[in-house]
Amino acid sequence: MYLMRHGQTMPTPEAGTDAERALSEDGRAEVRGVAAGLKRLGLSVDVVLTSPVLRAWQTAEVLSSALGVGMEVCVGLLPEQDVETLMNDLALRADGRRLLLVGHQPCLERMLGVVLRTVELPVALSPAGVIWLELPEFPPHWRGIIRGVFPADVLCRLGGA
Repeated sequence: MYLMRHGQTMPTPEAGTDAERALSEDGRAEVRGVAAGLKRLGLSVDVVLTSPVLRAWQTAEVLSSALGVGMEVCVGLLPEQDVETLMNDLALRADGRRLLLVGHQPCLERMLGVVLRTVELPVALSPAGVIWLELPEFPPHWRGIIRGVFPADVLCRLGGA
């Protein structure tokens, strides 16, 4: 399983809400570079699961197109969602598939804390960054280990961007 925070965004529109923030052009380019880096590393994904919030949706669109995989909306990845809802949603969707989750802080951070069984996370998830988790008994057990931490700039360089 891979966790990815959405790419860099535009500022919140004056008359809009945080949920309406779109990816910036730099954010789109960065996500394309991240996808190229993931391909270069040989990390394979079966499906991209995304929060329905615009910036995550746009990140997932770029990824699914670049990686040649499908994309599904997962309301468990909403920023304010509780970890139990997310975990239940993922357990229903996993079915042996390699998942790439595109979401937000603090939702992804809370999930990572549960999986690693800690409140003090050893890593930070920056915009468009990817964390590779190994979850040997998922589902039903949520204990896992980190196999890799990939900042967006490193993946972009690997991908030739």
